[in-house]
Amino acid sequence: MKVTRNYGKNKSLGNEGAIVNIRGVGLPAAECKIVVNNEQTTVEKYFKDRYNIVLEYPKLFTIEARGKFGNLEYIPVELLNVCNFQIVTTEQMSKKEQESLIALSAAKPHLRRATTDAVAKEVGLLSSSINEFLKVADQSETVKGVVLPKPTVLFGQGRKVDWGALARTGNKKPDTDFMAVGQFFQPAQCLNWEVVFNEGGELEGAISQLVSAMTLSGIKVQPPRVTFIRNEDLKVCCMNHKIGYGPEGSKTDPGVSGAAASNVLAAL
Repeated sequence: MKVTRNYGKNKSLGNEGAIVNIRGVGLPAAECKIVVNNEQTTVEKYFKDRYNIVLEYPKLFTIEARGKFGNLEYIPVELLNVCNFQIVTTEQMSKKEQESLIALSAAKPHLRRATTDAVAKEVGLLSSSINEFLKVADQSETVKGVVLPKPTVLFGQGRKVDWGALARTGNKKPDTDFMAVGQFFQPAQCLNWEVVFNEGGELEGAISQLVSAMTLSGIKVQPPRVTFIRNEDLKVCCMNHKIGYGPEGSKTDPGVSGAAASNVLAAL
């Protein structure tokens, strides 16, 4: 079982306090002897001297736990809080407790409900005056709702999404395509780039689909230069990238690197 400390710096922290794993049960705090600074004392006196706590129930048992440095420590149960949501296994129950639990689980629903209500009322979870503010209606109730206006969505050049197009065209979604409605304020550009295929392995229509997708995404794009790798020789491609090509295949200054010439090498 896990518990949290409720004294010292952990006082009133509840489940946020330091967690302790119970290893066993010790003698009452008034009788349990421990050694502090090479001197023997009781748990009751230790908590009085160290934390100025006068135990209300010094004759209650202590719990045995493992300390920070691996040593055993004994803590009065009145200074601990049980952690929530702990699962109790059948191995931790006595035979009689197991039999009682099975009997309760096997009871008919109306009997289980009566037991549950009795326990809830006993611990304060079920108010006796609940019917004063909570009731079950005989039929469904109609309430008024508010339909909020559609938001104003602006695209490039301050153009708005035309929500009325839904009713006019029957489309499932409004026209939010950037190229149809507007443009990016600072569109990305891909004006000087290259697509490389293995000779005989080019993908039909791949370049047009790629350019179309980039255009629809708002990228300003020019058709790429196309290069073919022959006999698995990458030398030509690398030389092209090193020299750099301008628009329409014109060579740039040989001293300008491919990166400076904005070359993009895309291998498909």
